[in-house]
Parts: sequence; structure tokens; C-alpha cells
Amino acid sequence: IVFDKTGTLTETSTSSVHFVGPALSPEETQAIASIAHGSTHPLSRLIYQHLGARSLLKVTDFLETEGGGIRGTVRGLAVALGSRSFVYGPIGASEEVADKTRVYVSVGDRRCGWFEFHNRYRDGAQETLAELGNHYALSVLSGDTPHEANRLESLYPGFAEMRFEQKPADKLEYIRHLQQNGKKVLMVGDGLNDAGALWQSDVAIAVTEQNNAFSPACDAILNGSSFARLASFMSFTTSTIRVVYWSFALSLLYNFIGLYFAVQGALSPIFAAILMPLSSISVVVFSTLLTRGSARSRRIV
Repeated sequence: IVFDKTGTLTETSTSSVHFVGPALSPEETQAIASIAHGSTHPLSRLIYQHLGARSLLKVTDFLETEGGGIRGTVRGLAVALGSRSFVYGPIGASEEVADKTRVYVSVGDRRCGWFEFHNRYRDGAQETLAELGNHYALSVLSGDTPHEANRLESLYPGFAEMRFEQKPADKLEYIRHLQQNGKKVLMVGDGLNDAGALWQSDVAIAVTEQNNAFSPACDAILNGSSFARLASFMSFTTSTIRVVYWSFALSLLYNFIGLYFAVQGALSPIFAAILMPLSSISVVVFSTLLTRGSARSRRIV
């Protein structure tokens, strides 16, 4: 199982954010909020909520670059939000490497500063990862710098691999690498910067805070508030496969018994007409009861 970090393992709706730099003017605040509102990325949504703009301005030339950021024009001013290299250009070798998650901002020709985030990991994430780790090899891919490595290791020390500063293409290539080595991969991400990796994986789950903001590349959508139940869902899928096998076995048993009596001419047409739909109904009832029982035992329903 491969996890994205931001918006998947972290809960962006409750992460703390503050702005570092000269105070933004009301016009700059409104322009930045208008740009952030156009993106479904978890950090963009958090910035928009943090700014609390009462009204939005019209945005033109809006462009969202996977793994980079967003930019657009507001009232003739170019506004950009994203990584330092995306907003300010290439990073020099001697420049400071951020020790926290940052989103840089520019309005016009002015380098405004950056929004700094303190990540909060989802409730139950530690227990969920520990339970999943008993059955699967777990990996984490993140576009952030390695400053979160220690917190991730304390969250779950058994990660098979942790990769940082991963672009969308890097995440996609990592999934391909696992598959080329004979692995079946489940990708769990937020559905934006990892859309390619979700599409490439054998099974994809998009974790979202808003059910109307998800990637069509996913096989399933998991509300962020239910992340702690992921291990139960995985266990439930295994049990439902067994229910399918048992249902096939019951259906075959019905047919063999019916065939045994039919070849001997011991079944009247009326009895056979009753037995046929009855066998179908019994298999449906059997599978329904087993499935619901399995779900209830895991407190899914």
C-alpha cells in the first residue's frame, strides 16, 4: 500500500497555518484567496479558509501545474501560489531548505512571503497504519522536503520506504517500479498531484474532505473522517471475496442435487419450477446475511 502524505495521512482541515512575510494588503488578500479558491488541492483550500475573504474577484488565465502550484491574473496582476521554484524560480544550492510545509506567494512583481503549515495527522492514523502493516508493506510518497521524516517514523516505524520531494511523475514511476517487480499496488491519495499514480495503481482510493472534489482516476472515494476505518474496510473486502466463493459453492451444490434427481426422473415439472427460483433466492439471502454479518462485526454498518 502506497500513501500520499498531504491530505491523505494529514488532516488539512485542522492543520494550523500562518503567513510569514510583510503584512498583506486587503487587495492582495482578496486576490490570493480568489486564486486559492479555484484549486481543489488540500493546501489551497486551507489557505482560502485561513484568509477568510468575504468576496472573490474574477480570475483569468488560471493554470494549475501538478507538483508546482497555481497561477492566474486578478485585476491585471499575476498571482502565483506554490513551491518556491514554481513561484520564485530555481532554488540556489546555498538557499535555506524549509523545515516545514510551505506555500510561497507572489503578487505582481512582489515576493510576498509564504504560508507555513503545521501538519496534523488524522485521528487513528497510527493504529490504522499499525494494523495494515501486519498484512501489507507500506510506503509514503510526499512532495514535501524530508523535514517530516521523524514525525512519520514516530507515527509508524515500519514504513518499507519513505520518499520526499516527489513530483507527480516520480509518484507514477514509483508505482510502475513496484508493479514491474511483481507487486499489486493499492494507492491511497488525495486525487490531485497523485492522479497519475492513482490511475497507474491496481486499486486506487481517493481520500477527500469534500465528496465533490475527487479524482475520476480512483476506484473508491474515502471521506477523510473515515480514514481510521481503512483497515476494517480492507479486512471486509477479503471476507466478501470468501462470501462470493461460498455462494458459488452453495449454488453448485444446489445444481448437483437437482441434477441428480432430474436424471432419475424424480422431479415433477412443477417441483422443478419451484426449486429453480428458490435456489436463487436462497443464495442471495445467504450472501446478504454473511456480508452484513461481516460488516457488523467490523462496525462498518
